[in-house]
Amino acid sequence: MLETLLLQTLNGFVWGSVLALIALGLTLIYGLLMVVNVSHGIFYTFGAVLTWYWLSAGQNFWLGIIVLPMAVGVIGAVSYLGVVRPIENNWTNTIIVTIGLLTIFQHLVLMTFGGSSRSVESPFPDVIRVFGFGYPIYRIVVAAVTWLLVAVLFLLLYWSRWGVWVRAIKHDWQIAAALGIPVPAVRRTMFFVGSMLAGLGGVLAAPMTAVDFRMGDMILMDAFIVVIVGGLGSFEGTVLAAVAFKVFEGAAATYVTPVIAKVVALLGMIGFIYLRPEGILGER
Repeated sequence: MLETLLLQTLNGFVWGSVLALIALGLTLIYGLLMVVNVSHGIFYTFGAVLTWYWLSAGQNFWLGIIVLPMAVGVIGAVSYLGVVRPIENNWTNTIIVTIGLLTIFQHLVLMTFGGSSRSVESPFPDVIRVFGFGYPIYRIVVAAVTWLLVAVLFLLLYWSRWGVWVRAIKHDWQIAAALGIPVPAVRRTMFFVGSMLAGLGGVLAAPMTAVDFRMGDMILMDAFIVVIVGGLGSFEGTVLAAVAFKVFEGAAATYVTPVIAKVVALLGMIGFIYLRPEGILGER
């Protein structure tokens, strides 16, 4: 039982790492643009579906990790410029519009990809012995790549001019604009980066899960919850909440079915929000 618990916890850590990427993209968009992007999950789906097409065409998976998220980011940036930006100051309208984007994009994927689930072959099919079990090397690589990217993102946010601009706009965009910071350009970039992170999550997750046109729905709910639990607009809190959520869910799956483990983890997060509405690192 102990070995199974450790293995499930490791699985939770890997999925928590992927969720942290996706939720960070959501936090960037909300924290900077104050846009509740309900369509964020479809960019995760785009990443996974494009990975299936990319590998089916015989392309290199590791090249796809660079190319495909950027393509998803471009889709996100175009969506922002064409649909979201004109109404971004109205919360109600942005929620309605992004729900519309989600519906349109999801049906486009259904029309082109189909409604059946498909699998993506792992680029690292070998396993290593962990806790007495064979564990896929690819999952360990995913965790390593994810945390490397999270570290790079944090370095950019806190040690670069771009990061200073982002944090200044997040604090007060009007003063930032008065100081000469290119607010519209930074906002466009943030929607691109946020969508790209969701797409990257989809690319990394594709070999670990079934790929279908609705796969972004559940991950979107998880991402919203960890963003709230971490503290709205808190980058560090989002990462902590994502890992804690998935590790707890993985550990619970040792004793109950995966569905019940998901319910228990969600109830735990809801209870935390009730006790601490500002989140882990949010301000009251």
